[in-house]
Amino acid sequence: MKTIMDVVLDNHVEPPARQQMFLGGMRHVLQKAQPPAPADLSARVSGLTTDEQFAAFLKKNWPDHPKVVRRFDGRSIHSRMLRTVPGPTRFVSARNIRSKSKFAPIATSAPAFKSA
Repeated sequence: MKTIMDVVLDNHVEPPARQQMFLGGMRHVLQKAQPPAPADLSARVSGLTTDEQFAAFLKKNWPDHPKVVRRFDGRSIHSRMLRTVPGPTRFVSARNIRSKSKFAPIATSAPAFKSA
């Protein structure tokens, strides 16, 4: 999650705040969680400023119910995070970048997503 947020912040013309992207992903994860997402989720995420705080929040609030965890792979969370970014975006995994780079070289500094 941190890498995606860093790529967006470093490369997008009008990036959303790190907290906004994180909140988009967390809302998605906690939609069906038991217990449900706290009512003050947005306010709590807004107070996060350091990598350590984001990591601690994620660890504390990640649902531990097996059915919920199984439903959410990294891609779905990443796509929800990217929905907060202005303009069209798409997540491209490192594996896909490597496989495509066999045919067309990609600059190593290119972000792992496309934004118009």
